[in-house]
Amino acid sequence: MFDMISALDDAFLNLTSLESIKREFYQSRMRQGESVTNFWTRLGSCLGQWSCRYPQEYASIDPEKERRVMFWEGLLTEVRNPLGYLYDDPTVSCQTLFRKAREQQELMQAERKRCEAYRQNIARPAGKPQYPARRFDAKPSMQKLMTKRSTPEETVDPEASEDEGSDPPP
Repeated sequence: MFDMISALDDAFLNLTSLESIKREFYQSRMRQGESVTNFWTRLGSCLGQWSCRYPQEYASIDPEKERRVMFWEGLLTEVRNPLGYLYDDPTVSCQTLFRKAREQQELMQAERKRCEAYRQNIARPAGKPQYPARRFDAKPSMQKLMTKRSTPEETVDPEASEDEGSDPPP
């Protein structure tokens, strides 16, 4: 009895029209933050529903070609643009296009992480070094020269100005 109810529910309760399946498939776009793999799977799910529920209509299309076109059209521009040469080549399969798009997205994510790490290092507050300070070992005579501060008297030599024959200030 339970199997019969389950079969009837599957047949009549979960009705999805052909038009709604086609609309979902043909209007699918990759969402911001969505992976290429998830987008690929969503397209495949739509095609799977189409083939199971409406096999006569599904037989009239070329699923590989349709999936390739809709996958390409739905990709985010940042993923799609570097791969334009692949889509223009009709010998490139749908699977190859998917694989290259996934690789492109992984490259972009790695680049974003690298840039973010660089920005965090630049934005580090003053006084907090990125790396621990190293101890400077200098000879005592060098330390004395490095810590000695010059005074105004040391920088101006009064005898040098008189020797040049300049007039004394009034």
